[in-house]
Amino acid sequence: MFTSKKQMVDTLKLQLNTRIDRAINALMVLYSRQTEDEQTSKHTKHANRVGFSALDAEFLSSLALQYKTKGFLSNNQQNALLKLMPKYASQLIESSLALGKIRKENGCYVW
Repeated sequence: MFTSKKQMVDTLKLQLNTRIDRAINALMVLYSRQTEDEQTSKHTKHANRVGFSALDAEFLSSLALQYKTKGFLSNNQQNALLKLMPKYASQLIESSLALGKIRKENGCYVW
């Protein structure tokens, strides 16, 4: 249990930087949150603070599509993913809170 959102974000950042399973899961969640036209073009078109940043959109979209179709990423792709995903921890936590996947009980956050 966590007493602050910052603790959750910090914990998730560490996991996204060290655990490929968590990083891939986050990649696929973020990809699913891209709009259909963003997924098709592999570029961020809407400033909605959802999904990938404009700088990462093309590369991370290509990783998501490869993982979706082939079921794997190369070692180099995995290493790149582990470096990029921690910056999305806050967005992922906020999304989980909004969806009720994380809730606050007795002053602590539970996921």
